[in-house]
Amino acid sequence: MSGILFAVVGPSGVGKTTIVDLLNKKHPLLFTKAVSTTTRCRRPHEIHSVDFNFVSIEEFNRLIILHQFIEYNQYNNYFYGTPFDSIIPLLDSNNFVIKIIEVKGIKKLIDTQIIPREHIVTFFITTPQKSDREKRLFERNDSVTEIDINQRLVIGDGELEFFEKNKNYFDHVIVNSELPQSFLLFEKLILSYVSKY
Repeated sequence: MSGILFAVVGPSGVGKTTIVDLLNKKHPLLFTKAVSTTTRCRRPHEIHSVDFNFVSIEEFNRLIILHQFIEYNQYNNYFYGTPFDSIIPLLDSNNFVIKIIEVKGIKKLIDTQIIPREHIVTFFITTPQKSDREKRLFERNDSVTEIDINQRLVIGDGELEFFEKNKNYFDHVIVNSELPQSFLLFEKLILSYVSKY
């Protein structure tokens, strides 16, 4: 294994997907995006097999039985998984892979050492205040209800609590108060690893 997995973690509404998308747009040939599998419904702007592999709960359970996931978790009543074939072959081929992952997922990934720790660089992205996350979630227009947003905020509080108690799982922390500055910091940090290869 010779590539690097850049794992991006953070509560819903902190801007992690936006930051990763900006990096992929600016450096389209440098990074490979690992596509997760999920049982949640596709949002209007999302594309199957580009943003996620959208599958039924039955198909997800079949993939679990066949041991197709490096890790999987339930988040906000939906399942999310990281398929082996979305990461391992890419790392074996010396690629730089970017993956947004939940805190439970990053814990499993590092604890099980399926991918050696020296081939994983982890980022925790957060906001200065909870109200910033709440504002972004309401402005996102994902066709979700207020109940869904409140559930995401509660889950996010738990993710922040995990971060505070388990900082050793994270190599870098970015407080996303202003998107342009946060993106530039994220890009600078990632490119510093890329330049060593």
